[in-house]
Amino acid sequence: MFDEKTLTVHKMIIHSIRRRANRMLWAQESLASDIEVQKSFPKIIQQESQKIVELTNKLQGLGETLDNIVEEINFSELLAKIVDEHLEDANMRNIQLSYEIADGVFLTGDSLAIELAIESLIDNALKYTSAGGKIFVKSSQPADLSIVEINDTGIGIPADELPRIFESNYRASNARDFATGSGLGMKLAQSIINNMNGDINVTSTLGKGTNILVTFRRE
Repeated sequence: MFDEKTLTVHKMIIHSIRRRANRMLWAQESLASDIEVQKSFPKIIQQESQKIVELTNKLQGLGETLDNIVEEINFSELLAKIVDEHLEDANMRNIQLSYEIADGVFLTGDSLAIELAIESLIDNALKYTSAGGKIFVKSSQPADLSIVEINDTGIGIPADELPRIFESNYRASNARDFATGSGLGMKLAQSIINNMNGDINVTSTLGKGTNILVTFRRE
């Protein structure tokens, strides 16, 4: 029987596999009409296929509890790796993805869980930003905090719907018409971040973009 923390990671792995499969389908459907997709398609298929195999193996090896997983995480290296893995997808979508990552940022916790959470947030930014848009990822380490900001110039979230974005299966009204999704990613990411002594806050302006602020308290 999985504990709550392990069950959340279990669900997030499945969510990540589904996203990657959908990304390959989207690329295949766009192949005939989009020259950028034609350039990136072989690498996207290889990258996503390898990641799905890796995630499936991790899912099979997941124990009943993750409470005993406490490892030192080089968060600077992990964050750079996550962003780099999304560059090809961003290029294919004609979105400028850039980052500014502070050196020497470390966290304590489960590296797989935090990778899945941050990855999901960047995936969302890509999904809901139109071609020609921009996404900027920044990390900093003031005092006893580790901070990640993800800013995009995407479709934004209606102000009256913003309080509901962490509800399971909830999707903003404008998001439903813009791209497919399950409405699970934000809730799962929030749960993982909270379990690692962190907080996530979202501000957004409809039609202009969204800012996600993730803050971890270092012990």
